[in-house]
Amino acid sequence: MQELFDRVTGDLRFNEYVLPKELDEYVVFETMNNRGKPLSELEKLKNRLMYLSDKFEVKSEDSETSSLSEYFTIAQKKDLISSINKGWITIYQALGANKESPLSDNNFIKAHWITYFDRYNRSESNAHAIHLFNEYFTLERVYEGLLTADDIRHYVKSLQSCAVIWNKIHYPRFFEAHEDNIKSSILGLHRVGFQASFKPLVLAALRQTNASDYLPMIQALESYAFKVFDVSDRLSHTGNSRLYRRAPRVYYSKISAQDAYNEIENQTKDYYVFLFFKNQMQNIHEAMGSKGFYGWSGIHYFLFEYDSSLRAKNLTSTRASKLNWQDFKGKNTIEHIYPQSAARSYDQYCEGNDTPEKQLSYQKIQQKWSAFEDYTPDQRSRLCNSLGNLLAISHSDNASFSNDQFEHKVDQSNKGPSYKARGYRYDSMSAQIVASRYLDWTPETIKERGLSMLKALLIMIDETTDKLDEEEALVILGLGFMSNNNIQQLAEED
Repeated sequence: MQELFDRVTGDLRFNEYVLPKELDEYVVFETMNNRGKPLSELEKLKNRLMYLSDKFEVKSEDSETSSLSEYFTIAQKKDLISSINKGWITIYQALGANKESPLSDNNFIKAHWITYFDRYNRSESNAHAIHLFNEYFTLERVYEGLLTADDIRHYVKSLQSCAVIWNKIHYPRFFEAHEDNIKSSILGLHRVGFQASFKPLVLAALRQTNASDYLPMIQALESYAFKVFDVSDRLSHTGNSRLYRRAPRVYYSKISAQDAYNEIENQTKDYYVFLFFKNQMQNIHEAMGSKGFYGWSGIHYFLFEYDSSLRAKNLTSTRASKLNWQDFKGKNTIEHIYPQSAARSYDQYCEGNDTPEKQLSYQKIQQKWSAFEDYTPDQRSRLCNSLGNLLAISHSDNASFSNDQFEHKVDQSNKGPSYKARGYRYDSMSAQIVASRYLDWTPETIKERGLSMLKALLIMIDETTDKLDEEEALVILGLGFMSNNNIQQLAEED
């Protein structure tokens, strides 16, 4: 308290500027404060709205020539200014609700502008700021009667309510208990990658009184993101303009929730091409220094959703085996069952440090994984990074497995009595199934599990499981050298 008292009485300073009558305090504020570190658009917008509110003509309430609907009283003016101040309190509280990572003022203003004004134009840079400050909220429009106090009041109320929703869609923990279904759908968008172009549309949908009717549309956006950006490998701005222009139509209820869903489904069909996935996977395995499926943009999302589907099939509700998305996405949680160190050539393993100790270490690792010794380093790398060799597990377990042999990875207690309740057997549902289904880990098991997982991927993207024959599937998995045709050809050459 003493320190606070000293700061307030000794360190706090005020600058008072006495302005001549010909200067407007709102204009001076914006001019002075926009030097050095610029004001945010939200700060400038509040000042502009306060400025314009001060310019509405105030008429006497006892005027004989004005009806009640024609004059703007001092009380109404004070009420308008008060509503702006209160609105901005709510907006700042919402955008700063997460103290560690407050939301961007400017991103919110732009998204709301797209939703509220229906003027999105991709060809114009910074179009939202130009429209707000140079075209819409201007003194000329006030004097011409084109901008009214009600226009400002409605806009502020919209900003205020949308700020609360904007916070929730970025930080779903702020959804209330009765909004669990909405929260679940928003979490799906975060897992797949919450595109900036989705946000105005989601904002518009959740502001509706029947927001739950838009859940199928939100789920369709999740599918759109995975199928268009990860599977079809489209550029991140694909379809942006169509999504932006749809937001105000939802906001003003010009289309129904069902129509909004149908439009997303149709847009997905326009951009999703399965052939692009086949080409992408072929390139991803053949590129120099490729990490195969391990380097695929959709790998975290797919492995997480695949594990969730296995939990549903096995009717498992135990919390211990459930993956936490934030940990899974942010930490080293994709396990290579056949380890990366074992897949390397000796030169890659040594990294220029060829010593007897390195040689002995390399030999020990290779002995643990002798089932792979007949394959070339390139083939071993492909096996290591193929879909069937990747496993979603908890971060704590992944750090401890290192280069262990398979039986130790399955159950760490096989290393000794001090390792208890650790290993695949006690981890995610995917890991538990690997532990129970396979006695050993070989190239054939990677192939078998990979083909099974690829079928699950086909179902996820609404393709039939017979979309690919085995040879095509193995090429996508990076294991074309394990197809029966290639094996037969090698045998004939031998």
